[in-house]
Amino acid sequence: MALDGTLLYGLQKELENLLIDGKVDKIHQPEKDEIHLLIRNQKINYRLLLSAHSNYPRVHLTTMQKTNPKKAPSFCMLLRKTLQNGRIRSIEQPFFDRVLKITIDSYDELNILQPKELIIEMMGKHSNILLVDGESKKIIDSIKRVGMEVSSLRQVLPGLPYEHPPLDKKSPFDIDSLSTFIEVLSQPPKDSLIKGLFGNIIGFSPLISRELIERGGLDEDLPITAVKDEDFYELYQEYKKLLEALRTHTLFPAVYLEHGKPKAFGIYPLTHLSVYERKDFDRISEVLEYYYFTKDHKERLKQKSQDLRKTVSLKVQRLVNKYGKLEKDYKNAENAEAHKLKGDLVTANLHRMKKGDKEIEAQNFYDPEQKTLKIPLNIRMSPSENAQKFYKKYSKAKNAMIEIRKQMIRTKKEIEYLQGILSSIDHAQDLPDIEEIREELEEQKIVKSKKKAKKKQPAPANPLAFETSEGFTVLVGKNNRQNEKITFKIAGKEDLWFHVKDQPGSHTVMLLDGREPGEQSILEAATLAAYYSKGQNATKVSVAYTQRKHVKNPKGSKPGMVIYDNFSTVLVDALEENIQTIKKVAHP
Repeated sequence: MALDGTLLYGLQKELENLLIDGKVDKIHQPEKDEIHLLIRNQKINYRLLLSAHSNYPRVHLTTMQKTNPKKAPSFCMLLRKTLQNGRIRSIEQPFFDRVLKITIDSYDELNILQPKELIIEMMGKHSNILLVDGESKKIIDSIKRVGMEVSSLRQVLPGLPYEHPPLDKKSPFDIDSLSTFIEVLSQPPKDSLIKGLFGNIIGFSPLISRELIERGGLDEDLPITAVKDEDFYELYQEYKKLLEALRTHTLFPAVYLEHGKPKAFGIYPLTHLSVYERKDFDRISEVLEYYYFTKDHKERLKQKSQDLRKTVSLKVQRLVNKYGKLEKDYKNAENAEAHKLKGDLVTANLHRMKKGDKEIEAQNFYDPEQKTLKIPLNIRMSPSENAQKFYKKYSKAKNAMIEIRKQMIRTKKEIEYLQGILSSIDHAQDLPDIEEIREELEEQKIVKSKKKAKKKQPAPANPLAFETSEGFTVLVGKNNRQNEKITFKIAGKEDLWFHVKDQPGSHTVMLLDGREPGEQSILEAATLAAYYSKGQNATKVSVAYTQRKHVKNPKGSKPGMVIYDNFSTVLVDALEENIQTIKKVAHP
């Protein structure tokens, strides 16, 4: 779901009403592609988020604060130097495109008031934030520099004249008659009605195009050449209604939810999404923050944990390969009894042999059918030495089996531990969760310790906390440190402990406080344990539960690795919609 020109048109009006004449108090750059402007206007403080994220570019007011880097990036320092204490003169949307231009009047080094333009281009991987001189229209700098090696069509570099991204579509406000409407839709690509709309009109996304077609009672896949004149007329009427709603700012900001999860958003009622739950908002900024916060947060968290995941995944793959080789070695070592048999038969037939014999054919007295067996011999060894050779091979193979078995057990435990780490990375919900995992792996010498200057450490992340329908508190660990904390420091001996069976997953404890839980609470806690495991989004997941006193941490085991007994099992569906019915609460 992209932020299109129609929504940006409404957002521009909203920001204009709130921010014009506002003073830029502070500027931060919490991410490499994200700027926050703290603006004060009419005694009210606003935080304006500008993002050039490749997947989620956007502009909107936000209430969310992020941790800023200790040293501000160079682009942030430039914005502070040129824009801080300036006042917002105008906010525009050029050509109805996915571009917002904020003009800010600020004083230069000679104390002369100069206009600067902060331009946000929201165009997928080409998204950018540029600072442009308001008089010369030359680029001062940008959050992403684009040289000839990146694009031969449009460079974005300091000193170059700013040029609006290429336009090959028609502005919707330039389409003022039915004949023009038909002409625009009939331009390439014209293989279908929906492509005729979003492919030829600036700012129209597939979503808003689909809505107009739905309201016109037409088929979106209908070829343009097959559209009748009366159908074009009906579609044009719906098109004019949309433009009138934009002109008069008669908008209805909303997010459409599927099983409680944001699926789409819009400012015009999307009747073709009426099967989904609709959540209305007062401002478009609230819609964008609600929709994008979780998606953007997860994406950035994934990026920040990517190196860790890659290191652990590579280690797991190496261990899996090692385990496969150990299995082959163990299978070969299982031939130890064959060496002993040959040694016994050679010993029993020493009187028939002499040095230099290449083989001996001996009756196998261990075989019920007394079959003969041909045994190859070393011609340089005496018969007795040949027998000892087979016994040595037997002894070596037996010892190898014992050692290989030990290595297989150690390797399997290491694989299980690291698979648990990967599961913890998947379920991390914030940077402190990732940092705790990294610190654990550094302690285990699985990843190298980063040498860095001492700085204020973020507060330790808390486990997730939920409340069952019967009022019992359930805690879920997001990594091994939290698992050990809730299992061995928070939970009492009589409290219930849950864990998905035979898979990596979070420790989950239900704090009973002297009460007896009902079947529903046990099912809810088991569902949480299943969802926060490798079995996430699967059905019929087996979860074991027992009193905490039956859970032990073996001496010398890896963090989070436990053994348990006296347990019962329950089958649950580890689906997201099931989790959303369980009340999430603050950590006690």
